[in-house]
Amino acid sequence: MTPGIAAEEIKWFGIVRPDGTISYFKDTGQDYVEIFNSLRRGIIPEIAGEEQKIPDLRSALINFGKSRLREELGEDRFAVKLFQVLSSTDEIINLYYEKASGFSIFVQNENNESSMKDTFNAISSGDTRFDGEALRVIGAEGLRLLKLRKDLTDRLNELILRIMPNTSKLIGGGLASELLSRAGSLQRLALFSASAIQLTGAERSLFQHISRGTDPPKHGVIYKHSLVAGAPDGKTGRRARRLACKICITARADMRGTLLADELIQKYIAEIQRE
Repeated sequence: MTPGIAAEEIKWFGIVRPDGTISYFKDTGQDYVEIFNSLRRGIIPEIAGEEQKIPDLRSALINFGKSRLREELGEDRFAVKLFQVLSSTDEIINLYYEKASGFSIFVQNENNESSMKDTFNAISSGDTRFDGEALRVIGAEGLRLLKLRKDLTDRLNELILRIMPNTSKLIGGGLASELLSRAGSLQRLALFSASAIQLTGAERSLFQHISRGTDPPKHGVIYKHSLVAGAPDGKTGRRARRLACKICITARADMRGTLLADELIQKYIAEIQRE
């Protein structure tokens, strides 16, 4: 560029010439998301022959941001949101059951309810000298919530088995879903160290250990696995460490799309159980 001569400026809508004239990009009013993508890749979009209508920049940037997010979202992020909805559904059901189960005493039913479903079935019978229709509505809503939880669980387990086949075989779909949700994505989980996986879910205890000098935590949510929870006294920390090391391997294999042999998964389980 010659000193003292103004250069052309590339804007999001076109090229501004030194004399102030503007050469607008083609279809600026319709395809500005694609124009942003081209500029991001260092490609100058095609110039239009006539003046274009420039859309509102704020709206253009919002739509471009949404398109970029959609590009980066995968099934693992969808599974994380599904797990969060399922967790919230569990909280709703537990709270609803806490309040609704008290109505079972008003039902003329001599059977002992052993589960949520039995309790809601008894309530929904409406067999009472009080407002039977109210009980039928309350019981039916409880049954509907239980069906919702089952449907969400089935869908999540099917999704996790497809996204994380190796980790699901090692620790089960439920625990694999929780680890994925706490990590935020499969890529982040695959980058976790064994110690990070071992203590995932124990962040509060770890903070108290650092700030107050309490005993350090030995495990987080992986304690829910039977291999850790069922370990002999004094062995839970060692089992948790071994399990976390194997989860490191399976999560990274899941990230690469590599399917580990069932025999290898069984070998991992045997190594974790070794005293």
